[in-house]
Amino acid sequence: MDPVLFAFVFFIALLAALIDVMVGGGGLITVPGLGALGLPLRSVIATNRLYVVPFTLVGLANYWRKNVRIDVRPIVPLLIARSAGAYLGATAILAVPVSELKLLVAGFMVAAIGAIVILDRFKGRPVEFLPNGPGRIVLACVLFLALGYYEGFVGGGGGTISRILLMLFLGLPLLEAGVAELVMTVATSATASAVFLQSGQVDFVLLVPMVAGGVAGAWIGSHLAVKNGEAWLRPLLFVVVGLLLVKLVFF
Repeated sequence: MDPVLFAFVFFIALLAALIDVMVGGGGLITVPGLGALGLPLRSVIATNRLYVVPFTLVGLANYWRKNVRIDVRPIVPLLIARSAGAYLGATAILAVPVSELKLLVAGFMVAAIGAIVILDRFKGRPVEFLPNGPGRIVLACVLFLALGYYEGFVGGGGGTISRILLMLFLGLPLLEAGVAELVMTVATSATASAVFLQSGQVDFVLLVPMVAGGVAGAWIGSHLAVKNGEAWLRPLLFVVVGLLLVKLVFF
């Protein structure tokens, strides 16, 4: 790979990972950023799914070292639903003609932005129209299934949506919701990556600078999140939403 292209990919991956570890939405930088470099969009999406795994593990390891803990039991059914959706989404994108891919990706991004804007109005307030019980869990699983499909198909903003849903349905604080989201991201990204690897869509040459930048960004992002707490994370969540809107206008 050309050194200049390597540097651009590294920087894009670092910035995306830094934001994604803290509030999600790294794909909104990675996918359009690498696409703007002239790389094939389907390969970018596939490689991005695989690259998410190592930098997310780095972020989780740092949270663990800083004694940030969560109870994973409540998120297990949501994780299963989201992983199933990721498998379906990754399988679906393989059948989309190249000529239609950009339009569909843009459409999914618009839907994700709308979901973030709507859900963000309710963040910090647990769902009250459903009592605790099977009904609440079923609804949450349906939403995470749809979210997983979007992430398998394109991604970008999925982590932001997931964090808000975890706050709404499980009542998690933002920092704990972020850690739970990282656990789920490892599973769903690995599921989608298995589909893309089997179909030969992953670009391993592109993956090298992406992983290098992603690991660095995840390390920096997890340190900033722990050091500055939720007072830092909440405004940053709004910044990510704003970046999604900018992405929509320019890509």
